[in-house]
Amino acid sequence: MSQSQPVVLLDERGKILLEINYWQQQAQTLENTIESLTSILTNTRLAIEELNSIKSGEVKEILLPLGDRVLVKAEIKDRTKVLLNLGLGVHRELNIDEAISKLNEYSREIEQEVRRLQTILNQINQRIAMLKEALQKIESEGKTEVKK
Repeated sequence: MSQSQPVVLLDERGKILLEINYWQQQAQTLENTIESLTSILTNTRLAIEELNSIKSGEVKEILLPLGDRVLVKAEIKDRTKVLLNLGLGVHRELNIDEAISKLNEYSREIEQEVRRLQTILNQINQRIAMLKEALQKIESEGKTEVKK
């Protein structure tokens, strides 16, 4: 004979608490994702600004990262071409205007995704608020019944 898990019957309050916990976890995950995307967006915008500065000739030297903790000063010799990271270690040489255009497009996509996730997060927060109201109602009804 196999042993079965004990069956736990939850009252309405328990069900609501479980659902609140579930939605709070989902909200936290979305907040973390939004934070990561916002950081990526900030870095992308900075790259666009730097490329514009390089293109205009304002910047003559840059700090070039060598690994995680080392930077070296480097002189910019060619202001017309850059390597754009396409992901998975793949880079493509583009002229600076094409790179700026691609980064602007990427920024718009990230902004759109952040807005989409923010909308979902707002819906989740509304659901949590509704569940908390229902929980308060159940708890206040329970206190009323105990007094009788």
